[in-house]
Amino acid sequence: MILTDNSYQVITFDESKSMLTESWKPGTIDMNEDAYKKELTIYADWVEKYQPKRILVNIQNLMFAITPGIQIWTINNIVIRVVEAGPDKQAFIVPRGFPIKLAHEEKDPFDDDMDLGINIRYYDNPEEATKWILL
Repeated sequence: MILTDNSYQVITFDESKSMLTESWKPGTIDMNEDAYKKELTIYADWVEKYQPKRILVNIQNLMFAITPGIQIWTINNIVIRVVEAGPDKQAFIVPRGFPIKLAHEEKDPFDDDMDLGINIRYYDNPEEATKWILL
């Protein structure tokens, strides 16, 4: 079911697979910091409500530049909420050319020392990400 569909993102939830999907849109090129925070808050609200076991996040079309300050805000206000909702797996679909090998080696995209307790993987191929998350 579609939970959110606006200029910046689409969020869906598939109850039969216990999977929430967030896909960012090219409209994020016009996004400001407040709008980005609002969209992430919407995402966290849905994660808390449905408590999916699987989360698939497609950032291939995310055009908003994430600064170190936004990263810190995201950890303190979004990541903690998502982790507490209890997902088992999270896959990020990243743009081609993103250093996937490095991403696989890190525990978390923001802090190498942070143990989230979630199995996180990065893919530049949506089909591969979907296949893994459904295992």
